[in-house]
This record gives sequence, C-alpha cells and structure tokens, in this order.
Amino acid sequence: MYYSTAYSKNSMAYFGKDGDKRMETDTLHAFTGEAGGNSPRSQSDRALSRIPARLRLLHRESGCSTLEISAILEISPRAYSYYESGQRQIGLDGVIALARFYDVSMDYICGLTDYRGEFPHY
Repeated sequence: MYYSTAYSKNSMAYFGKDGDKRMETDTLHAFTGEAGGNSPRSQSDRALSRIPARLRLLHRESGCSTLEISAILEISPRAYSYYESGQRQIGLDGVIALARFYDVSMDYICGLTDYRGEFPHY
C-alpha cells in the first residue's frame, strides 16, 4: 500500500508508510503506454497509422473517383487526399460514413482486423 506520491516533470515516486521509496515510474511511459505497448493509447495510435492505407485500398477497389468519395464526406477532394496520404486524420464521423458507404466494419477501416465484416444496418 502506498501512502504518498511525489511527482516531478518526468517521473512519479510512491512512498510507503515508513517514508521509504517503494516504486518509481517514468511518467512518459506510464501515461502514453510506450513501455507496455498494449495500452489503449498505443492501440489507438497504431489504428490511426493504418487508416490511410485502408482508405487507399478501399478507394482503389471501389472504382469511385476522389470527387465522389469526398462528396459523401462533404469535404473537398484535396481534403480527402490528405486523409489517404496520412497528412490529416479522419474523424469518427468520416470513418462511420465510409464504413457505411463501403459496407465494411469500422474495425476494418482502422486496421484492427483484416476481416471486412459489414457495416451494421439498423
């Protein structure tokens, strides 16, 4: 059981009842998940890095023009090309719209699975 915590710019230390230091962690790794590699933050970072490739693949397979796809998202063709190149991150609304249009799961677009699934139709 830890009785007190001390924070500094780059680390956290936990102290026991007797005042002895019990544990010290690097706050950068503790909060970003870099050390563990499987934290929600690191999972979302990996998913975000996979989206542009999936968007390019789905775009190419659909045979649609950039103009048609950008019209679905109600953005300019240039803005959509930024999503495909990874220069900008697409928002959740955009991922939902494209999953619905391509009839694939959002997990597939995010690169969390290779199973395309289908967009749920309620």
